[in-house]
Amino acid sequence: MLLASFSVSGGAAYAEPTGVSNQPKKKVVVEGWGNIVEANVADARSKAIHDAQKKAIEISAGVHVRSMMTDDSFSVLRGNNEQFAQAIQQKIEITSDGFVSDYSVLKEWVEGNTYKVELEVEVNDVALMRELAFLARRLSGARFPKIMFLLQEEYTDQAGQTGVVFEPTFQAHLEDAFLARGFDLVAQDQIKKLRAEEAEVFDDIITDENKAAKYAMGYGAEYVITGTARVRHTSFDDLGQKEHHGHAELYIRAVDASTAGVIASNKVAGSSPPNCFSEPDLRVRSVTHVGKNLIDSLIRRIVESWDKELANGVRYSVKLYGAKSFKKEGTRFITMIQGVPGVKQVKKLSFGGQRLELEVFFGASSDVSVLEREILRVSEQEHLFKAMDVTYSRGRELNFKL
Repeated sequence: MLLASFSVSGGAAYAEPTGVSNQPKKKVVVEGWGNIVEANVADARSKAIHDAQKKAIEISAGVHVRSMMTDDSFSVLRGNNEQFAQAIQQKIEITSDGFVSDYSVLKEWVEGNTYKVELEVEVNDVALMRELAFLARRLSGARFPKIMFLLQEEYTDQAGQTGVVFEPTFQAHLEDAFLARGFDLVAQDQIKKLRAEEAEVFDDIITDENKAAKYAMGYGAEYVITGTARVRHTSFDDLGQKEHHGHAELYIRAVDASTAGVIASNKVAGSSPPNCFSEPDLRVRSVTHVGKNLIDSLIRRIVESWDKELANGVRYSVKLYGAKSFKKEGTRFITMIQGVPGVKQVKKLSFGGQRLELEVFFGASSDVSVLEREILRVSEQEHLFKAMDVTYSRGRELNFKL
């Protein structure tokens, strides 16, 4: 039975939903327990609340998974029930953040060495369904795109001095979130070196989508997330609590590295959270507080773009050097590429100087080496191209020479 391990003790009550879109948040009533150790009642109470929240999420997850099992787009789950259940269980064990919108304590009591609570928990089903879809995608073996981060972070301190943060706080949060969902990150060390040693070049790249896309393509990234985060100290000890206050602005863009097209652009601004008792604390917490809702939006837009690209064919730039005649070699090369298994579309971009440039949409794989191998295999059957060899193969670019 799917999610059999998600049984809830303590008499949970749950109303079966009619649809996530109609009810984005649902309330679940559950009991949670926490052991009292060394008379630490407060700690036991916290554990009981957390236990109840996890149970509420498990109930909601179970309902959604049963619905997903009837959806053909999640057919991979039908033979992998146990693995999917384990993946969900592990995710909920690690964190319940983002899945609980609100809760209220209906009653609480102590039985022996156990602290018990009854909670009414409001589950954020939109966030939960999104996470379940990511887990299902990972289970199916579908590859997530490769991501590059090119982010700049600046902080203006209490004295009015502005400086660059060489280990951007928001980038670290983005990297953690993308890695947790199965994305591959590329060229992290090279970017740190570029930021530290070539500041002007780095500034130029992050403000120009075309340059950012070109740089990302050079390292095999399929998408690049670029932009700036700025935090400005505004006041100190306004209310006599020794707190620092500030204002944060984030402007983040997700760019398709193959086209330089902006697929997501988010600009947010806001005040720092309470209880910032030092300037480093103010800088770190302000960025994460103001930007916390950007992460899911960026991931969702990239996945949507990636799925669409895979369906239509991944775009590659294919060049042939040494073609003296378009009529003799160019047209025959185009015909040959059109016959490569998995190629969905071929567009001629230019011909001149013995160079033919094509735009090739390949649906069989997002790995350039697969397209390279298929073209070389087909060329063995064409007398004109038997001696053709690869001169460059990286990212979305593939060059041949006669």
